Amino acid sequence: MNKYVMLQEPKQKEYDTAPQILIIDNSTATGKAKVEKLVNQGYRFAGTIETELSESSVRSGICRDRIDRLEAYQSRMREAMNIIGNTLETV
Repeated sequence: MNKYVMLQEPKQKEYDTAPQILIIDNSTATGKAKVEKLVNQGYRFAGTIETELSESSVRSGICRDRIDRLEAYQSRMREAMNIIGNTLETV
């Protein structure tokens, strides 16, 4: 079983409503040192996750909706660029 610590970065701007949350494997000395360093830099404890998933799988699962939206946006942009390209070819 893997246990990860979640740390929320300090707000960068006053209107920043959702600062990034880092997921860190603190089962090693390196991970614990990283957590300590970030807390000293102003990061706040946001919770823990216990799972059999790898760190990258947890991160991908949490960000899945954003990835899907980004891919849909990129697809729409490609379609628009194709339309523009076809229009320019006919001129």
